[in-house]
Amino acid sequence: MSAVTSRLSLLGAALLAGCLVDDRSFGGFDGPADLAFLPPGEFFEVPVAVVTNFRSGRVAKIDLKRTSLLVEDSPAAWMPGPDLPFGADRALGAVALAVFPDNIDVWAADEIRDQLVRAPWISGRDGDGKPVFSRSRLVGTGWTGTCPEPSLAGLRVRSGRAATETWTLTWHRDAWVLDGPTSGLQSIVALPGVPVTTDRGELAFTMAHHGCDPDEGDQLTVEIDNGLEVADVGGYVTDLYAEPEGRWIFASVLPDSGPGFISVWDALTFVELDRLVLPAGATPERISAGATEGTVWVADSADVAGLGRIFRLDWVPGDLDTLAATALAAPEPVIDVAEGRDPDSPRLFVASAFSRAIWSLDPVTGEVLDTNPTTPEVDPTYVATIVSGLAATEVPIVRSDFNEVGTPLESHGVVASVVSGLLYWLDAGTGCLEFNSPAGAYRDSSFNNSVSLFTDLGAQSDPAVVTDDSTGRFVATHPCGGVAVTETWTLRFDAEAQSYEVEGSRSGVQEARLFEGVRYVSDTGAMSLMVMPGTRPTTDGDRFRFQVEDGIAPIALQELPGDPIVYTEQYDERSGPYYKVKQRPIALVPHEGNDTIMWIDITGQGAGLRGYE
Repeated sequence: MSAVTSRLSLLGAALLAGCLVDDRSFGGFDGPADLAFLPPGEFFEVPVAVVTNFRSGRVAKIDLKRTSLLVEDSPAAWMPGPDLPFGADRALGAVALAVFPDNIDVWAADEIRDQLVRAPWISGRDGDGKPVFSRSRLVGTGWTGTCPEPSLAGLRVRSGRAATETWTLTWHRDAWVLDGPTSGLQSIVALPGVPVTTDRGELAFTMAHHGCDPDEGDQLTVEIDNGLEVADVGGYVTDLYAEPEGRWIFASVLPDSGPGFISVWDALTFVELDRLVLPAGATPERISAGATEGTVWVADSADVAGLGRIFRLDWVPGDLDTLAATALAAPEPVIDVAEGRDPDSPRLFVASAFSRAIWSLDPVTGEVLDTNPTTPEVDPTYVATIVSGLAATEVPIVRSDFNEVGTPLESHGVVASVVSGLLYWLDAGTGCLEFNSPAGAYRDSSFNNSVSLFTDLGAQSDPAVVTDDSTGRFVATHPCGGVAVTETWTLRFDAEAQSYEVEGSRSGVQEARLFEGVRYVSDTGAMSLMVMPGTRPTTDGDRFRFQVEDGIAPIALQELPGDPIVYTEQYDERSGPYYKVKQRPIALVPHEGNDTIMWIDITGQGAGLRGYE
């Protein structure tokens, strides 16, 4: 979870909206900030995600197949396991999983304290090979007073709420004041003989004095342990990445002073192994996996002489001594980066930190790749607003168009969430936005004939647009999604220049002028058409007017979404007489401001909605 996105997502709640192929939301969160994915296999038969909660200091666990919180060792199939607590006063951000053959640790960043925290989720296996889940426990108590030590009658240590810390109960003015180092000063006090529960439900008990009232300032300490470990990392952690072999955890860190750096930790021992200092002024943001083993990418949101940059980290698998960083220039400062998985057209997607542009780069040379060769400049792909995050699909996505025999086409994809609450799908091989129908960008059918298109303002004139016999269209649009935008085009005839001024409601007045009898192409290639002269000359002020739709239907999320992750799900396809096991890419998007996580089947780009609370 990057610094920029984390701050943006605190601005307010958002509304549920949109038409999704398959959409689910999960209840029970308190500021979901970041996600880490665990595939089905050794520990669970279903895909699972863990979620850091910014406002509660807890990590929730989600069953992604059943759309519910994960059931662990409960005797009831409907009773989810407890959260993994890190301390109620912690603001958890980035998260990663360290997965070993018999146990799993959850790593998270405390955004308030500039710390890394680690807690065991699965601590081993029982005699039957089933996972043993870590739970909170009482270690012991300590007492400083002269009276006999008060008792905590009926003490309950609540797993899922109580993290490793030593609570202090201080006798003050005939009541016990409760304070925890990471749970904070409590809003309630404990009175003798009165049941009490801490603010977040970590502890519950009834204080018994045994006939002797403590002196002012006497303290009772209560030590709780759930295996939590804490380490100062030297700055604000903007992201975490778990190396696939399970050996190392990478943290991108922004210190209070000096250049940003990449901190590499031993996933087993919780010891920092290396610190790769980045160039002066670097502001490391998201870390994302490369397409090949031993490569990760790091976004940099710093302005570098009016440009941006990203870093490629390379190492020989298993040999940390070979770790090295290579800087690649980017056209703008970068908030996130994702490497497409199209084997025939490698492309690196780079999201601008301060504009709505997504640039494409060659992942080897760093050359900026053009998505629109029509213009002399190298063009990015534009989305509606600033990007929250990017993620690449490992498998192709079924598109809306077909080949010549009617088989749906497929493309590897990159998804982009944007702060206005939309999820875009880009073709990983071309950098273009994916159209939601085979029609691509198209002319609005409400302007359905040449009569309604043309307004004759002077003497009678009869110019006409030329229709393509093969497509039935008179307006051709750019084949790359996102180049043609939804707007109204107006062609105004200038009798003196004997040509038309062409203006788009969003594209503005075009440099190129339209001459009758010559095919016209707009400045960016967004649209093209031909106007033929009629039997009567066109007069000054005569105009054509028509609407073009961009053909893009981003999936509606909720406003201020977070950084998405994408995983591949197996499912039963039931459209025919037999069930077929297929694969589909699924996107998960957290919404820190309104306590939801969206589960999205990317295929299809709309047509149906399922909501789960």
